[in-house]
Amino acid sequence: MMSSTDPEHLFEYLNEFAYWYQQMARKGELPRALSGINASGEQFVVRLDGLVLPDEERHRLIRCILLQEESTSYAYGGRLVQADRTEDVIVLITASKDYYFMSTFELIQDEQVFLKQTDLWEGDNPADIPGAWFLTNALSLNDQDSLRYQSIWQDLRHQARFLNRKGEQLDKE
Repeated sequence: MMSSTDPEHLFEYLNEFAYWYQQMARKGELPRALSGINASGEQFVVRLDGLVLPDEERHRLIRCILLQEESTSYAYGGRLVQADRTEDVIVLITASKDYYFMSTFELIQDEQVFLKQTDLWEGDNPADIPGAWFLTNALSLNDQDSLRYQSIWQDLRHQARFLNRKGEQLDKE
């Protein structure tokens, strides 16, 4: 059985997350979202687009969520805001503590809305790559921060969807 931290799994996870974003784009939505998978194969997906936090705080919150849910791999994505680009660009990342994939997608609105992959990067240095570093020690939380972000996650957690990797809904409160 393939581990959720294997590069092959992470690439498959990236494709699954891209498919989910494709479905969201067809509905006219491009959320900032986070998904995590733990060693037992339990997965959560939560939209983070309603949070109003500076990047540094949002990154610490993500780290805290992944630690709280005992995630061994995760997917993270959202719209890339660039002043010099007019088209919508989506960045999706899947990572473990040892490996990552990062991809950009252009939103194409023709007869049908779809995402066109424009770039793909991978590597075994996630601690050096912002957005791929959430399971590494590149971001640290002190006790006060941990309590604050745990509280935010408890408020957000009811919005998350919990599944096992077979796609079945898990009962989580």
